[in-house]
Amino acid sequence: MVDSIEPAGAVGSSGVVDRAGTLVDPEPAATAPDEFRAPPEPLAHPSRNTRELPQASAGGVADLLDASPLGVALLTTSGRFLHANDTFCALTGYSLLELRAMDCAMLTHPDDRAGMQRLLDELAAGRRANFVIEKRDRRKDGAVIWVEHSVSVAHGSDGAPPHLIALCREITDRKQSEEALRRTEAQLEAELASTALLQEISAQLLGEQTEQAVYEKILDAAVSIMHADFGSMQRYHPERGPVGELKLLACRGFSPEAEQFWEWVRPDSGCSCGAAFRTRERAVAAEIERCEFIVREDRAAYLRAGIHAAQSTPLIARDGSLLGMISTHWRAPHEPSKNELRLLDILARQATDLLERTKSEHLLRMSERRFREMIDALPAAVYTTDAEGRLTHFNPAAVEFSGRVPELGSDRWCVSWKMYRPDGTPLPHDECPMAVALKEGRLLRGIEAIAERPDGTRIWFIPYPTPVRDAEGRIVGGINMLVDITERKQGESALQASEERHRALVSATASIVWTAAPDGSFAAPQISWEEYTGQAWDAHRWFGWTEAIHAEDRQAFMLAWSTARERRSVYEARGRLWCAPLSQYRHVVARAAPVLNGDGSVQEWIGMCTDVEVQWQAEERLRDVERIESVGRLAGGVAHEVNNQMTVVLGCADYLLRSDLALADLADVKHIRQAAERSAAITQQLLAFGRRQLLRPDVVDLNALLTDMSTVLQRSLGPDIAIELRLAPSACSVMADAGQVQQVVINLVLNARDAMPQGGTLRLETKQVLLPDQEPGSGRRELRPGAYCLLTVSDTGCGMDAATLGHAFEPFFTTKPFGQGNGLGLSSVYGTVKQSGGDIGVESEPGLGTTFKLYFPKADTEAASGQPTTRAGSPGQSAALLVAEDDVAVRSMICRALRDAGHRVIEAGDGQEAIELLGEAGLSLDLVIADVAMPRMGGLRLSEYLAQARPEVPTLFISGYPGSDMIARGLFRDGLPFLAKPFSPDALVMRVRQLLEGRVRTGDR
Repeated sequence: MVDSIEPAGAVGSSGVVDRAGTLVDPEPAATAPDEFRAPPEPLAHPSRNTRELPQASAGGVADLLDASPLGVALLTTSGRFLHANDTFCALTGYSLLELRAMDCAMLTHPDDRAGMQRLLDELAAGRRANFVIEKRDRRKDGAVIWVEHSVSVAHGSDGAPPHLIALCREITDRKQSEEALRRTEAQLEAELASTALLQEISAQLLGEQTEQAVYEKILDAAVSIMHADFGSMQRYHPERGPVGELKLLACRGFSPEAEQFWEWVRPDSGCSCGAAFRTRERAVAAEIERCEFIVREDRAAYLRAGIHAAQSTPLIARDGSLLGMISTHWRAPHEPSKNELRLLDILARQATDLLERTKSEHLLRMSERRFREMIDALPAAVYTTDAEGRLTHFNPAAVEFSGRVPELGSDRWCVSWKMYRPDGTPLPHDECPMAVALKEGRLLRGIEAIAERPDGTRIWFIPYPTPVRDAEGRIVGGINMLVDITERKQGESALQASEERHRALVSATASIVWTAAPDGSFAAPQISWEEYTGQAWDAHRWFGWTEAIHAEDRQAFMLAWSTARERRSVYEARGRLWCAPLSQYRHVVARAAPVLNGDGSVQEWIGMCTDVEVQWQAEERLRDVERIESVGRLAGGVAHEVNNQMTVVLGCADYLLRSDLALADLADVKHIRQAAERSAAITQQLLAFGRRQLLRPDVVDLNALLTDMSTVLQRSLGPDIAIELRLAPSACSVMADAGQVQQVVINLVLNARDAMPQGGTLRLETKQVLLPDQEPGSGRRELRPGAYCLLTVSDTGCGMDAATLGHAFEPFFTTKPFGQGNGLGLSSVYGTVKQSGGDIGVESEPGLGTTFKLYFPKADTEAASGQPTTRAGSPGQSAALLVAEDDVAVRSMICRALRDAGHRVIEAGDGQEAIELLGEAGLSLDLVIADVAMPRMGGLRLSEYLAQARPEVPTLFISGYPGSDMIARGLFRDGLPFLAKPFSPDALVMRVRQLLEGRVRTGDR
């Protein structure tokens, strides 16, 4: 028996009753459904003509029931069993004792229970005297059987309550025969109906090669079968919209407008497709204008397309899901015949099979693609094999894991690998996990093994081989995931070593490790505390430990301790603690963390006091550096006034020395000048100390610079490191600050020295290159095409790994031990090279040394050494000069020196006044000398004005401010002609002459 048998019905004295207990009119036996047909052998209904149960003893009634050849049961009107004969007990499989504890609902199949109960209720209410029902019952062994029940009401005498008498017989064989007959008739009918037309269609479908052509053939067949004028076939796309949409696959007779209208159909659409979409049943609109489920908008679309009748048949898969839709349309109202619809159903099944097949193939392809994508995305190594173990697929992680690319279809990894057991012994090929899994057809888990790569490195891994079986259970392949546990193994070894080191560290550490009670007292002797502070156990027990803290810091320690204890948070305090071995107080950092119980209370404190005296001293030195920086800023502020005054003093002293003075006066003036020069030198030293001086580039020959430095560099490297100079045959002239280039070389040389503690070779090489070219290993070049000079610094030292190489130029990054480097060397090298308009690259491998490649723009030596152009201010000619200086004494000295040199001089107190003077008509001008910082308008703004008004007039900037401060404040730009105060009259006249002769290049001092 199975649960899919069709629903039961019932036949009663007043009609046929269905499974729900509803009374219906019986139809002729030839056309009535099987469940409503009268049984071939009607049951006799005892007491059908009487309403009373004859008086009999209990034993007599039992004998009467037991003697019946049918199953007989006596029940209450509520359906509880009172008695049943042996036939009934055998039919149900229950004993009489078990039945008396049950009711008829417990025997009835759940799908037939409601109809049975309704009939019992009608008997109890007196609305019927008896009924006959065919329903499914469950036997005690779980089997489902069909049983015909004839139930009547029997009234007892003397007011006894009525009972029910049920006569039962099993009709399972008959129901199965009827079901088989129906299926045979339906199959025969379908075969007869579709023999001619559908055979022709099937033959056409078999001859088509593409899916779209098959869809077209199915649609043509539907139009032909239904004698329709139009047709459409759609496919369901679940990803469209909340519940999916129907996509038009093919159509016949549609206008472009109609084809566009039905391109996509939603389930809420008011057309026949939408109705069939919603209900999953065929929707027929025999007359569009009168059809209720077609809404106005779709009705208008139908009529515009010339359609007046339509039907849509959903294509339902075997799992009940919607696959698509076949629709046919007519130009006139049309009611499809039963034969047309029957043929259409057969065609729909063919279309459904086709769509299911294509859907399955699509899903299979998608599944396989997603499976491969999933495997390829996994970080673990995964590969698949056939039943023989030959490789069929592998992911990128597997290639990285194995160190090679295997050959699909022939490579067997477990054979071509060298594998070992955890104890280091070789693992035979036939015992490798994948071979065992395929041979024995079982999963292997928890096995650790070692694989050796082609390069000799070994990997610890855990394999997860799994056999793959087909539907019949045969092994067709395998899949294996290899989890690399090398790091875990290394971590376990490292952890074990770390624990050993930790135990040794706790024993040997200079820090004080201690434990305290919840209130912070020492409840047990603290050995490391006693060794550091010299306090014996009697002295540091309980809170005696506070006496070892410096008196000035004791309150801060206790306040931090109280706060941490109240909040049960981490305790931290800084201060001075007595160090007995050194007989002095030393700065320490005390930290402790609470160990909590399950209820959140503190069990104990575990803490450490770390001696940070060296760190504290370093912080003090940092504060000293900050103070020095303040001194530098102060020096920059003082320099302006001092340099202004020293300019005047030096100028006046020069003029006095040129005059006719007495010998004693001449000596005094010389002393004055020497004192002024010393004062100016002290100012320059202060500026250099505070790093406020302005550095400027010049033409530097790298060959000459390296040759000059070689002796000094050799002394820095020591006797164990040899220097090789490989210089270009011609000069490698670059535009850079010579001091900065020297510092770059020194930084790289010192780094090379540290990388070769056992000695080695340092090679310095220069050559000229033209970019872009195929210069190998040029590093991270970001250079414009052109001529460059390449400086290469190579060593044979320990080299750097990839991780270190990636951080090489980052500031403060260093691999040197603490206190032996600040990590600024290479970052300053990088900044200097980039500031000079070049770039730097580095190549290095562990054990193979390091090579730095520095690209500097090649200097235009011809332009630098070219002949000067003659200007109006050449020697022997008078030039028109404008001097803008706010300090009267300095301006007076400058103007005097220039007039003595034969120049015409115009004086201005600031840039604004200079502009006003330049605005006068007919005023010629050859050069402007401007102080950088002046009231109202400084020299830079004045030069910007001149660049617009008189671009042919150059400007010489003068200032007593340090160069970096001027640039930082926006008063000056690096690279402009500049003369720093203090200067002598001769120096001023010479610089003016150079500018007028065109000899000064941008950036000269």
